[in-house]
Amino acid sequence: MITILNFIKAQSQRSTILAVMVLLFIFLSCTDLDSPPLTLSVGEKQYDDPGTYVAALAKLYSSLVTTGQTGPAGNADVKGKDEGFSSYSRMIWYAEEFPTEEAIVGWNDEGILELYPQTWTPENNFLFLLYTRLFTHVAQCNELISNSTDAVLDARKVTENIKTKAKLYRSEARFLRALSYYYLLNLFRNVPLVDVNTVANHPQASPQAVFDFIEKELKEIEVLIPANNPYPRVTKGAVQFLLSRLYLNSEVFTGVKKYSEAVTYSQLVIDGTGPLGKYELEGTYNNLFGADNNTSKELIFAIEQDPYLIRSYGGTTFLIRAAIGGAMNAATYGMNGTGWGGLRVTAPFVYYFDFNKDGDTDDNNETDVRGKKFYRTGHLIEVTTENVGTFTNGYALPKYTNLKRDGTAGRQFQETPDTDVPLFRLGEAYLNYAEAVVRGGTGDRTKALQYVNALRTRASAPNIIDADLTLDFLKVERSRELHWESVRRTDLVRFGSFAKKAGKYWDGVRCAKITWLKENNPLAARVTEEDESTETESEGSVESGQWVLIESLKRKYISAEGVEVAYRYSSEEEIKMGLNQTQELIYAGAQTIYGAMFDYKQLAVRVDILQKTKKGWTAYLFKYVNKVKIENVNDVSVAYYVLSQCGLILADMVMVHFNEKYVRKGEIDVSQLFIAKSIVTSYEIIFNKGSLMELIQYQQFVIDSTVERLLDVSSETMPRVFIGSQCKEGKGDECTFMDYCLTQIGVEREVEKELSKDLIINKTEIKNFLKKIVYPICHMDFETIMPMIPLFDRSRPYQQIPFQYSLHIQRVKNGELEHYEYLAESDLSVDPRKELIVRLIEQTKSVKTILVYNQTFEKSRIKEMINDFPEFAAPLQNAIDMMVDLMVPIRSKHFTTESLGKKYSIKYVLPLVAPELSYDKLEINSGRVESETFMAIYDCDINDEIR
Repeated sequence: MITILNFIKAQSQRSTILAVMVLLFIFLSCTDLDSPPLTLSVGEKQYDDPGTYVAALAKLYSSLVTTGQTGPAGNADVKGKDEGFSSYSRMIWYAEEFPTEEAIVGWNDEGILELYPQTWTPENNFLFLLYTRLFTHVAQCNELISNSTDAVLDARKVTENIKTKAKLYRSEARFLRALSYYYLLNLFRNVPLVDVNTVANHPQASPQAVFDFIEKELKEIEVLIPANNPYPRVTKGAVQFLLSRLYLNSEVFTGVKKYSEAVTYSQLVIDGTGPLGKYELEGTYNNLFGADNNTSKELIFAIEQDPYLIRSYGGTTFLIRAAIGGAMNAATYGMNGTGWGGLRVTAPFVYYFDFNKDGDTDDNNETDVRGKKFYRTGHLIEVTTENVGTFTNGYALPKYTNLKRDGTAGRQFQETPDTDVPLFRLGEAYLNYAEAVVRGGTGDRTKALQYVNALRTRASAPNIIDADLTLDFLKVERSRELHWESVRRTDLVRFGSFAKKAGKYWDGVRCAKITWLKENNPLAARVTEEDESTETESEGSVESGQWVLIESLKRKYISAEGVEVAYRYSSEEEIKMGLNQTQELIYAGAQTIYGAMFDYKQLAVRVDILQKTKKGWTAYLFKYVNKVKIENVNDVSVAYYVLSQCGLILADMVMVHFNEKYVRKGEIDVSQLFIAKSIVTSYEIIFNKGSLMELIQYQQFVIDSTVERLLDVSSETMPRVFIGSQCKEGKGDECTFMDYCLTQIGVEREVEKELSKDLIINKTEIKNFLKKIVYPICHMDFETIMPMIPLFDRSRPYQQIPFQYSLHIQRVKNGELEHYEYLAESDLSVDPRKELIVRLIEQTKSVKTILVYNQTFEKSRIKEMINDFPEFAAPLQNAIDMMVDLMVPIRSKHFTTESLGKKYSIKYVLPLVAPELSYDKLEINSGRVESETFMAIYDCDINDEIR
């Protein structure tokens, strides 16, 4: 094949020139708004050599497939665990194919296996590498663009010949930059616009601004790049093709329909010419994906792969090698050696070709040649993330080969084939035209039908009639024609299959079945009992009675009067009314809105405070936690996604949470109570991954790629999700629907044995434990409230405040139990802790051992009281020193049963010791019930009689 490096040699008079430039890669996030933009600089003097211009252009093209300065790997541009993984074309392919029905892979490099079930999180390294790779390419393009302006070329006094060529190279670099921005817009939406004029700040741009930038760039260079520019460089047809894609997706990107423009530019491509003459459909579908596909008149823009000069573990090296495995013979596909045994397709994709529609065991009567590439021998059609590690699960699809048209093998060196990656081709332009017309674009429907049937005729599939030409048909037909060509996720988003359903969004991200069951079969959930053995300083639950207070503190924090949306964020009807009122308030000129609601594609969010500034709107989202958790970032990410798509000019988004170090002294100081994290100015690294804005940016792809799953939960059929890692939540607790899911696959839990039959007692260890107990003894238990807003001086947000204790003192062994207790009065102005401390010290002064169950809780409360009331430090520390934890023999398995497992709650253990006793017989059988009841005293909304 003609290669970029051959092109360099033909253009340069030097015997040796740079094959690629030595690039200084400044690795920083493009969301860091106060840092310099991502730039690459080789120095002005290097451009004194005319060969540098063509070498720089070569780097831009080769960077679409290569990963660094040495092929196929070495001196990587983007650092990761596996350099081959980071190839531009390979990562785009991952992003477009793995979240869909078209592909699944048998390994989990950088977390890619999370893409198929759509269970990834901001910690997924793939998102980070993809984002970095795209902005690295933008920076590389900016380097050539900035060094090839008319002013710079004139200052360097280059010859007219060099100047003419450099200006063309500049236009090509602008196209390649626009291509990377197209992917950034498509995958991440709000991204910084970093161009050659960016000096310091590069704030997030709206999707409309990014769209406008791409459109403007492409329109300007459309007249500057010739139609017959040598393969594989960009041509006028490639510019027009990217515009057709941009316009086809405009409604998704910006909310503005541009289907007529998509029709226009699709037609320009169809009627256009390239370096080989007029664009024409390739006669044989499979020739588009073979070793001499560079000779096809259907290809409009391709990424070149050359086994000797452009080598990479991305591109078609990946697409061919990864699809070969098991019993497949690599030589059959023009390759030496063996395959990597990774890629397969899922059953839904196979069925797009009416596979086995006649009931036999082959596809001989199914005529579509596009569906005859599956390798099925010894393979099962079904594949899941649980069994994908075995290559025979799921059909293989050797769509790409290293075979030439005559059936002979193409050139290869080491693992690299000679097949180029078709990025744009005429067949897609045909489908773009047809879809744009069906969506209402101004065009010829008869011609649209002809274009679709031209593709089906080539594939030996039956023609369709006008009535068949619907969006539902095109959604599947595009997959049949364009599968594995890095467009499927974008298609599904555009067809609405990736963006529906308001409600429990992050439940759906974790597992579509959870959301479906909650809506359609909530009784299938296992009822969980509170486990007091794990009672700790949990955050995030809001005690009743403080909502009025928190709302008033929000207003005090903002120091601005505003208008409140009168509807709650609860039922669908109230959300609908809230959306309407929000819109009315904005149109009426409201400057501050409390409880504003927005939705985008039925994904609704509520903003605590929306305040207008000179630069636009600032959205405040209050999270009632002391420390930011991943679910808080998820919530902010969804809000950012929705607000960014609503046409709202978003100047900033601020996540506000409690300051865990704040200690109340007198009136609440809101400036100290809250901590604000602005996505514009906060650079604090969260979860060791990035700033708040960086995490939000990565999540835009997550959100845009997963809402389709939430559409499915309202269907009559429960989503098919196999049991896997997503069935564990939090610290490893099982999903409450686990029992139900097991029964669906014919697995019943083993019925717990009678406790008396499997009792395990280690008498020696228990005797050793009992030696620690010295009389007089005291059995002690605290109850606490945990107000999110500190009620008393010397207390912090979410600090657990003891308001009650119960003591049972036994002076001698087998002696009578003496009961003592303390319960705080309901005076809202009095801190119960001081009186509780005095009483506790007095009533335990004669005991030698304090027995508790799960001493972590009691010790933590007493240590807090020592910190807040140091005048009582000595006797309180003495109480800690006397503690003996009755849970120790249970946790140590010295007294247990097989059925007990890791259940340490007293509710489970008590029946082992005294089967006649049960918490079920108690009127108040949970500390949480008692705590919530007492906390209700502080509720401003209840009357004195109820109090």
